[in-house]
Amino acid sequence: MTFFNNLSEVIQNMRHFLKKVCLCLLAICAASPAPAKEPVLEGIVSDVFSGDTVAVTIPSGEKIKIHLYGIDSPKKEKRDAQTGMLKRPGQLFGEEAFQALKGKLQNQKVKVEIIGNEGRSEKQMGIIRLDKRNIGLEMVREGLAWAHQSRSKGILATEYGKAEEQARGERRGLWKQDNPQPPWEFIKLWKMKEALLIGSLQPGKRYESPSAAAAA
Repeated sequence: MTFFNNLSEVIQNMRHFLKKVCLCLLAICAASPAPAKEPVLEGIVSDVFSGDTVAVTIPSGEKIKIHLYGIDSPKKEKRDAQTGMLKRPGQLFGEEAFQALKGKLQNQKVKVEIIGNEGRSEKQMGIIRLDKRNIGLEMVREGLAWAHQSRSKGILATEYGKAEEQARGERRGLWKQDNPQPPWEFIKLWKMKEALLIGSLQPGKRYESPSAAAAA
């Protein structure tokens, strides 16, 4: 009987011990902070700069420049704000993408899920939603932007990829071209061209663009 009494006491002590362990674990879990959610801003789209970049004015009056997360649109031409001189030519469908995004978002109240900064710039990357619509995803579906795989992750990357594949198959927007150039490649080549030409420019002479300088 003594053996069984001792065994019963051991089992009871183990139960008490396990109960205390469980209570401690529950207390630790309760004290642990919940996973941080991405900050969400609300505001009015006050400016549209291109097919993938806008400015959102929040209630405090601050303007925040937002690059639509996960996409890259064809580049529209870039001109000097003061002189109007051409600084960089645009790509096919760059203007169409700009006008489409402007039509969707200009002066609209939106929600922006901030994902982070775009490289070293002050621009924020964010998912812009208008009436629960993911506007960046719409631009990809309409063939007015590329799905930029290096700028999106997880489920969204899959959604953007499928949207681009569908737009390609249906030859929408920029996919009407046989071999469209990705905007990130366009920018890279343009910067290389500028760097090569900078040593050949004649002092005091004005050029419309590096291509004009090359022809001089």
